[in-house]
Amino acid sequence: MPDAIVVPGDITDPAVPEQLVEAAVARWGRVDIIVANTGGPPTGRALDVDDDQILAAVNANMLASIRLARAAVPHMRREHWGRICLIASASVRQPIPDLALSSIARTGLWAWAKTAAQDLAGEGITVNFAAPGLHATDRLSGA
Repeated sequence: MPDAIVVPGDITDPAVPEQLVEAAVARWGRVDIIVANTGGPPTGRALDVDDDQILAAVNANMLASIRLARAAVPHMRREHWGRICLIASASVRQPIPDLALSSIARTGLWAWAKTAAQDLAGEGITVNFAAPGLHATDRLSGA
């Protein structure tokens, strides 16, 4: 039977990713796979967003995922195996005008993932980046 634990926290808090990994290690003795997926930041056009909005988007949609991966990698290295999957958006390939904050943060995450994949390739740890396409949601339709 599948087993799960609940670890409440705000992923934008820099301490939470480490807490998530440590809770998994305490429960199962290791971390094999992480999947990092965060909600999208507010809409906004590139020239209309301010520094605070950009920093918040980068923290939530880039740094939170990087922190989770960095927390998990030492445990994966001990096993000589691990899988890191980062979920983002098709906006990394083609920015969406009203989603500038998402495009900024997720494109940075994509660059980090490509670099981390090269860094970890010889250690049995893979880094994959999923960039799902558009879905008919209220956010996309502006509702």
